[in-house]
Amino acid sequence: MDNTEATQSIVTKGGTQVVPPEGVLSNSLNIANIRIHGLWRDQNDDRHISYIQTDGNILLFCTRGREIRNWLMREHYGDTGEILTDDLLERAVKLLDSMCLLEGKDIYLGVRTTWENKKICIDGINKIYQLDTTGIREYLPKVPLFRRYPSMKPLAVPVGGGDPRKILKFINIKDELDQILFLTHLIYGFVPGYPHPILVFFGPQGSSKSTAMKLYFSIVDPNVLTDIHTYSEMEFELAAIQRWAVGLDNISSINTRFSDTLCKIVTGASFSRRVLYTTDDMITQKYMRVILINGVSLPVDKPDLMDRCLLVPLERIDNSVRKDEETLFAEFESVRGEILGGCFDAISKAIALLPSVPKFYDTRMTDFARWGCAIAEALGYAREQFIAALERNTKLQNEESLDASPIAAVLNYYFGKSHQKSLRGTATRLLIDLRNETEGSGIDPRMLPSNPKILGKKLMEIKPNLEADGYRVYFNRGKERIWTIEPPSPSSESS
Repeated sequence: MDNTEATQSIVTKGGTQVVPPEGVLSNSLNIANIRIHGLWRDQNDDRHISYIQTDGNILLFCTRGREIRNWLMREHYGDTGEILTDDLLERAVKLLDSMCLLEGKDIYLGVRTTWENKKICIDGINKIYQLDTTGIREYLPKVPLFRRYPSMKPLAVPVGGGDPRKILKFINIKDELDQILFLTHLIYGFVPGYPHPILVFFGPQGSSKSTAMKLYFSIVDPNVLTDIHTYSEMEFELAAIQRWAVGLDNISSINTRFSDTLCKIVTGASFSRRVLYTTDDMITQKYMRVILINGVSLPVDKPDLMDRCLLVPLERIDNSVRKDEETLFAEFESVRGEILGGCFDAISKAIALLPSVPKFYDTRMTDFARWGCAIAEALGYAREQFIAALERNTKLQNEESLDASPIAAVLNYYFGKSHQKSLRGTATRLLIDLRNETEGSGIDPRMLPSNPKILGKKLMEIKPNLEADGYRVYFNRGKERIWTIEPPSPSSESS
């Protein structure tokens, strides 16, 4: 569109139609005049332009996003006093995107937290903080480190010498071992590059489960959106792309497919989706996230997901001490910087302590176990206290997994009634035997697997939980494919 045509364009503002005066709309743009710091390609093959602000901080604009268009408009208007036409704006973005593709440097961009030169860097939005064994400092990186999204909010200003335990004043966790698990998970929430167990709050109505989750996010990853009410894997994945910590609020159950998705996101996942339904172009996203869930009853019942969880029960808050949200969050805001500063201090100490912590091989979340020991010690607890808390959590995981399994319920009834030393046979034989015991065990026969093949899969799922409860489960993969299940010995039951 030439300048003559541009001046005839209609601009609608506040409901009034205005014809821009001559020369307001620009029909030329010199890319060489744009003050670009760098051209980049990230780990997901997104292209970015970086720009250095007057305070030294780096701004990053994805060529697929809206912000780069706003930035180009502001830059051009500041230099010329003219407004870019839509056509020129899109041509400029396309040109910059091509330059990133052909000349851009490969770079890894974290969301909220990342490693650089064996130091943890945390994006406070207004400032970037760097943590190592010597402490915390404000940091101006020479290259972009973080991908930011519009819904992200700044961290609190960390106050040195603070105490992360002050958050316990606002969350109704009574048991000390549960408090240790919560605090170590909160602080570990800033550590990038490792799987994070899913933190599950559960308890009766009025135990402030949603509030606990909001307080956690306000420390680790403040966001305009504090929770997600969805059972859609795609919606959750899209939310997880733009956040470091993601929450599922007031969830009563999780289906098998969504459970598998959560398992992947906890330990690191790659997802692909089409850019447009009219093309074959794909966008691939790779990420690992911190996930929080809350519900009245425990919403997690799949053994594979349960192994990746920390279960934190909350008690109902007595009405005599209950506060309205406005008062509670105002009080919390007054100490938020102290809590964050205490978290940063604990991370710095934990980094120094980590080499002295032995590796754990008897837990699914071994990296959290090591970091948890170091963080607990940094907070002044004994390592043995954290290990005791973790072992109790593992026991609770097994109990909850078995309580949710109709197969385990029938097995308990069968061995308790018959005093048999084993149950042996093919999956077909076992399914017949289990169905014969459903009436006495109080289990609806329809809750058992519908065929022997599914029974075999379900037995494999709960095998670790049964064995943790004292059972011995064997499967002969030979020609006969025989299952052997032996009940807990009296000595293991008494212990």
